[in-house]
Amino acid sequence: MASSPPSPHFFAILSWGGIGDTLRNLSQYPHAALHRRFGWQLPVVHQPWQEIGCREDALPPGPAAIRDLVERCPSLTWGGVGTLNPLAKNLSRVARLGLLASHLGSPPLFPMQILLAGTEKAGLPSLNDNFNIGVQTHLMGMPSKIWPVEKWRHFLALLRNKYPHAHIHLIEPSPRAEELLLDDRFHSYSHYHLAQSIQLVRQMSYVISVDSWVKYVAAWDRVSQSIIIPDQRADYPKLSAASLLKHEFATLKTRREVQLIGLDRKTNQLNLPTLSEVDPEKLFSSLENIIPAQKVHQRF
Repeated sequence: MASSPPSPHFFAILSWGGIGDTLRNLSQYPHAALHRRFGWQLPVVHQPWQEIGCREDALPPGPAAIRDLVERCPSLTWGGVGTLNPLAKNLSRVARLGLLASHLGSPPLFPMQILLAGTEKAGLPSLNDNFNIGVQTHLMGMPSKIWPVEKWRHFLALLRNKYPHAHIHLIEPSPRAEELLLDDRFHSYSHYHLAQSIQLVRQMSYVISVDSWVKYVAAWDRVSQSIIIPDQRADYPKLSAASLLKHEFATLKTRREVQLIGLDRKTNQLNLPTLSEVDPEKLFSSLENIIPAQKVHQRF
């Protein structure tokens, strides 16, 4: 496939890859603060996933989905499909290095404002003062991240039994999420589009996810979270613990409210197999003491 043409914008944010890659890229710059202070809107240029080696079964978003997300963000503007020109690449690199230096070597992650229409807001759940746990089940997408429904049911039963007063919200586009509703404290939103799902994550008290876009959204608002990181080298052979810690988890690995399950930040090792090989009880035992019981019960 021929490469997309360079964008004419002298500075732009490049969007590429999966939803997580896109949200991370958009969060690397303080465009919301620049918009509030100066009224600036930074253009977003989208490079198709076919050009950058992304797998189709990772369900990467197309230009229309990225454009919809960008147009919901007041501090961004759609810059079309393409790549960055040499000037924009260099300015982007300088900006990232400057932000890195100003944050003492830890890559920053800036929250985004994403607007919803009135009817879309009305469709969001009323969470009240419940302790709400968001679970991103990843029933679709990369094979190495998929757990059979039966294993998820076992895991979710353990979660329900450990925290019987919590409400558990399934962040999952697959209709099969309905099979995971164990009782009336479980809630499914497979009909939500991405912007609504993002807002749902930001309202959670705690989030459990399978290494996906959810981790960045939770990080925007410092929502405590556990991230399950299975071995994905069967899908991406060049992947390593060192590369994950350097790129995908560069910001998250230093945060106290983030637990990495399967990725050892001290030894640079992956210590989980693909998710289909993981036992639900063993995985649950890795995080069962992370959510303080008093934090759940103080809501009631």
